[in-house]
Order: sequence, then C-alpha cells, then structure tokens
Amino acid sequence: MDLAAFQKATHVLVGNGQQACFWTSDWLGAAPLAAAFPSLYNHSRRKNRTVAAALANDQWIRDLHHGNTSLIVVEYLQLRRQIQQAGLILDSHVPDRIQWTAGGGDCYSARAAYRILFQSRPSTSDDKVIWKSWALGTAKVFSWLMLRNRIWCNDRLQRRGWPNGYFCSLCLRNLESTVHLFWECSFSRQIWATFSVRAGCEEMANFKSPLHSTMQHCLQMIRRTPAGARKGFRSMLILIAWNILKERNACVFRGKMPCQNDVAHAIMLDCDQWRAAGAACLEPPFGVYSAR
Repeated sequence: MDLAAFQKATHVLVGNGQQACFWTSDWLGAAPLAAAFPSLYNHSRRKNRTVAAALANDQWIRDLHHGNTSLIVVEYLQLRRQIQQAGLILDSHVPDRIQWTAGGGDCYSARAAYRILFQSRPSTSDDKVIWKSWALGTAKVFSWLMLRNRIWCNDRLQRRGWPNGYFCSLCLRNLESTVHLFWECSFSRQIWATFSVRAGCEEMANFKSPLHSTMQHCLQMIRRTPAGARKGFRSMLILIAWNILKERNACVFRGKMPCQNDVAHAIMLDCDQWRAAGAACLEPPFGVYSAR
C-alpha cells in the first residue's frame, strides 16, 4: 500500500536510467509498467532490471523468451510500440530524478502525502474534538483514548478480573469509569465549573443533557460554544481533562489526597506554558474571567 501511494504521488524523470526500475518505477506513461502490463511483468524472468539495463539491446524482450508466449503477444506489441513512440535517449551525465506530482509544486508536501495515505479513511468526529485542536501530542493521544472509553479505569480492570479499587479515587463514591471520572464525578464537575466562568467556556458547566458517550458530550458542548471561541474551547477541554487524569493517577499511584485547588493551579500553569509554546487560541480575550 505504501509503495502504491508513493508511485501515485511521484514520477521518475529518466536521465541515465541507472536508478529507475524498468517495471516498477513510474517512468513511462501514467502508471508503472508492472501495473499497465501485468501479464508481461509476471512472465518476465528479471523483474528488478533498471531502465538502462532493460533497454540495452532490448534485454527486457530477451527476459520474456521462455515458456508459452502466446498469451503476452498483445501486451508485448503495445509496450514495444509505446517505448518506440517515447523515443527515450539516455544521458549518461544526468542521474535519474524523482519528481513529486501530488500537489504543492515539484517539492514534497507532507500535507499532500497525508491526503493520499488517508483519503479512504472513514470520516469521524475526532478531527473536530482532538486532532485539529492545539494541544500536546501526548494530551491528544490521551483524548483519543478518553473519547473511546479506553482509559484504564476500575470498570475495565474489573471486567478483566484484575486488581482494582472499585471506587473513583477523586470522589470515593461510585464505580470509576471513563464517563464517571471526567463528567459525573463531583470533584471533576467542580473543576469544570471553576473554569466555566471564563468567557467562551460557559458550556463546561452544562451537564443537563443525558450522557450517551464522552464523544457526544464533547460535541454537544462544542456546538453550543460561540464559533469564535471554539478553537480555544477545544484546547481547554483537552487541557482540563488531561489534568484531571493526572490528579487521579497521583491519587492511585502515589497516595495523594485529591485537591481541587492543586488541579486548578496545574491547569493555569499548563495554560500559560501552552500559550508560550504557540497556542494563540488560548491568548486573551479568550478565557478571560467574565462576571456572572
């Protein structure tokens, strides 16, 4: 699949023919000869010849002289005619060169490469919540796990028969699950309410709608947020949830007592660091405290 994507995005400009592969490089026509003439390719005894070696004394034809050749006559004539019409002249002083043809001019473009590799990817809501948001890479991966309920909370440990503490480490009341930890826990809801007083973050305190999943809840909050504040709102969603998880882990693995002020302080510090790292969406006036 990677080779097919590479061949689709590039074209080989033949110079001396010492680098380009006769059968698998895209040097003649719109596709590699192996794809354009599959019967010839399968019949050839030497599939790794360079263009220079294959064209020298018509060596590519000699590679076909074995077995039953009646089935490849049509493709043979078509390829021979195509090579003759191309009138290719090899220049021993000019090396072969790969030309990028997938967009962005003749230079390689990571955006175009990603578009080719993932053009058949089914559409999801991940881009709206995670990948197009400004956040650290580790925080984005955590968010992807959170939206799919793949955080190793006590409910998952319990289903597998692994040791677990059953109760939420932050509120000590209910079975700990991903949905409970981030949206139903009284400790976490107070954190969301603390930052909902910031301009553009009012939806963080909205827990009136029934929770079907973390993804649906996040999408609902984003849709209800004013358009001009959505980019910063998505970053704040990831930032706050990330620090709630870190507080939970500190309680589970280091015996820390949960403290809302510690979490709020950590969120403020991270927000300042994210802004310093280039998160323009978190710059004021977004997120400034509003009077209620």
